[in-house]
Formats: sequence, C-alpha cells, structure tokens
Amino acid sequence: MDRNYDAVTDSSTYENTDFGGWSKEAYDIGITLYDGINQNEALPQSYIDANWVMTENRVMLGGYRLAYIIEYMFPSSSTIME
Repeated sequence: MDRNYDAVTDSSTYENTDFGGWSKEAYDIGITLYDGINQNEALPQSYIDANWVMTENRVMLGGYRLAYIIEYMFPSSSTIME
C-alpha cells in the first residue's frame, strides 16, 4: 500500500467533519468516473486497470476519515484529560 500513502499525507483531507465537502468530492469524482459503464454489464478490465489506484486511494481515505470521526465522537480518556 505504499503507493497509496499520498492519499492521506495531508491530514486536513481527513481530520475534519466537512461531510458536505466529502459528499461533493465523491460526487465530483462520480459524475465522470462512470462514463461508458452500463448497469448489469461486467466492467471491462481496461476500466478496472485505469481506476484501481484511485479506488484504493478512496478506500484508504475513507478509512482514515472513519477513524477520525470515531475518535472525534468517542475521544480516548487521555484526550479528554487534556
């Protein structure tokens, strides 16, 4: 996963609660990402190959965001004491 590290090098991309911004970010990717893809048809291998790294980056970023939100909602006792 070393190649995906750039997806989370800037903590401001995940250490925030801008859910609207996250939604817009996903929408902006999605409106062009699915061009030429049809429902109930297998994805061509060329499509998978072209978008695999971006998909891994989005999954990794989602994991970091989820971890941040969980910590935000349920801070550890050491965070509360500060």
